[in-house]
Amino acid sequence: MEKTTSPFLVFLALASLFFHPSLKADSNASSQQAGFSVEHSTWAEDWTDNLDTDVSPFYFISNLPKGVNTIHVFVGQFAYVNGVATINGYTADTPNNQELNPNFEFYKTYLESLGENTDDIADMESLLRKAALKKGKYGDLPLGRIYAPTKSGAPAGSGSFPNMEALIDFVKQSKAKGAIVKLSVGGQPGTTFGNSWQVLTDDNINDFAQALVNICQQTTADGIDFDQELEDTTIAQRAGKLAGAFKDKLPNASTSYCVYGGCDANGPWHETNKVFLQYAVTSQNWCAIDRVYVMTYYDGCSLSQNEGFMTSWNTWLGAQHGFTASRISAGVDPNDPTTSPNDGSLNTWIDFAAGNQFGTAIWDNLGVENYVTHNWGPTIENIYSTYNNWLPWLEREGWSWYSWGKRETRKAWSSL
Repeated sequence: MEKTTSPFLVFLALASLFFHPSLKADSNASSQQAGFSVEHSTWAEDWTDNLDTDVSPFYFISNLPKGVNTIHVFVGQFAYVNGVATINGYTADTPNNQELNPNFEFYKTYLESLGENTDDIADMESLLRKAALKKGKYGDLPLGRIYAPTKSGAPAGSGSFPNMEALIDFVKQSKAKGAIVKLSVGGQPGTTFGNSWQVLTDDNINDFAQALVNICQQTTADGIDFDQELEDTTIAQRAGKLAGAFKDKLPNASTSYCVYGGCDANGPWHETNKVFLQYAVTSQNWCAIDRVYVMTYYDGCSLSQNEGFMTSWNTWLGAQHGFTASRISAGVDPNDPTTSPNDGSLNTWIDFAAGNQFGTAIWDNLGVENYVTHNWGPTIENIYSTYNNWLPWLEREGWSWYSWGKRETRKAWSSL
């Protein structure tokens, strides 16, 4: 049977968008709250391992920005180098624990054809990188790498310096695709990078804030993603102060903070999350964090529990720090059985995020090659974009005049 739509219901639905009081301009609204739109993001783990794979079948650099508008380069750490507060890391997985790739001789022959002769792996990598940059892209390199890192599940953390030439080029190429690029610092406790927050003291916060500014300016990155997961309130306080000092020095930079999932009516389950945000304020007393990423993956909780966490985070962040839902992202890893695409739970989770105006943040625990191969960015974006997410928003507003026609209005919109 052909669907029919009541013209009155269509008019009612359209009019609601224009006359609801929450859509009117508020002259007292903080300028700090303006300009926040729904964000779809991902973390680029092992990115240095993939700079030479912009060829079939991965097309890493070309495909990474698809479906997302923000990329976090994983991962940096805090260190003193020759007595100077420094941000380093941003290297390959466990770079000091590697084995020769069978293609070693192929690379050697390839370099000889370019007039370069070396048997030293470090020199070889540098020369390959330089040859690719001269051609303006990494795709000219053969698929594969000089050496294959042994995957131990501990990305970066070697304390080594990033290849700044490569990092700058990666940020440049990602931004050219229209993505916002942030440098992620910190991470999982027990790793060198995750534990590097311990370097912070009350006396060096300003120095490390300047170090963050320096690396953003050097790489043209748009900002910093703060990932402080150590369960130490003193460190959380210093990390929060660091975010505030950074925002004071670079006010237009984008900032974000990763939090654990657990949250209820009383607030976050992890005291460190409360403390970080309490101290992450600028000299003007603005919240120094633009966006919060809720790590609702591999947390041992059900889908409904994570939905409850997100709802509580939204309420608490709004009451305590003036956040709107659009500044909060629901973490997702399609490899996590809780949000698997195989049983529909991925669609359920992304529909929930869309229906509540949350963004999405993709962490692929298997690395960027898995992310690109499975096309997770566009997959999640498509689920999100096909959801009529303004309807649940209208329902949450609790209009008494709207409730009577909720079902009919939904039918009207679905037929447009």
